[in-house]
Amino acid sequence: AKKDNKLAAVVLRNVLDAHVQAYTALKAMPGGATSQIGIVKDIFQFEPWSALNPLDVAAAALVDDVMNESILRYLRTGHYRFWMPGQVRLSAYNPKAAGAFDFVGLNYYSHFHVKFALGPQGPFELRHLPREEALMTDMNHPVYPEGLYHALVRVSKLGKPVFVTENGIADARDDRRQLYLRRYLYALSSAIRDGVDVRGYYYWTLLDNYEWDKGFEMKFGLFECDPVTQRRTMRPSVEYFRSVLRRFSPSASMSGASAPAPSGAGLVGNPTDDAAAAPAASSAPVSSAVEPNGDAGPAPPDQPGRVSAAAGGEPQRG
Repeated sequence: AKKDNKLAAVVLRNVLDAHVQAYTALKAMPGGATSQIGIVKDIFQFEPWSALNPLDVAAAALVDDVMNESILRYLRTGHYRFWMPGQVRLSAYNPKAAGAFDFVGLNYYSHFHVKFALGPQGPFELRHLPREEALMTDMNHPVYPEGLYHALVRVSKLGKPVFVTENGIADARDDRRQLYLRRYLYALSSAIRDGVDVRGYYYWTLLDNYEWDKGFEMKFGLFECDPVTQRRTMRPSVEYFRSVLRRFSPSASMSGASAPAPSGAGLVGNPTDDAAAAPAASSAPVSSAVEPNGDAGPAPPDQPGRVSAAAGGEPQRG
């Protein structure tokens, strides 16, 4: 793989400009004005290894600006800036870019800590705090649900509805997935309660997938999938996710089960409770109702009455 920050800056700018061109062209087609066209941003937070070390703070800010803010800034304002000291400084402006999307997808898993250190790719190293190593995913990422909350709040500032298009855990033993779901869904509900316009949640993934350079080693699936025979086996954690869907689906109230909370409430409660559902006032035009959605992609963002939840399929990866 190429490791060239100058080339990366150009490629990223071209990808963003290509999105704007595609968005503009599709909107100009018959029916385009009513079509919903979005863009997906993956976010890992980059936080200083030591908040008391100004070099770590500066390095963390630099990495976050390159990996996250350069894209969010472009989508907000049309201004593109990619800067890595001593390697590349690229600026551009696209007057059609600001707001050239109808919804934003968020892919979120975890975060990194950044320590200042001179190296060939930049003045930093990415690390995890020792205390985080007690609860790691098989991808060697710490379980960090509060990061989902902060990422949702951050992308909501783009001013468009939000879908969580990827969130999940590599867990071959299936001994952390239920805890992961409980904590991350609690963070999601907290963001809804605090006003983030979340329209859907897609767990990554329904079946074990081919995970980039890790191949079939990483087991993200709610269902185990044998890559040779294609035999699918439900993992025990599915029952927890299923219970959340049942409890907060519109059909639950018709079957006599717990009714979904009214519009404007989230999945709120103690993250150690089973899908706690005490409603809370919120200005978000969504409810805490969670419904299964069999579509491969996000539900249309013109349905503000509920938050949909589903297990994502391979076509969404990327």
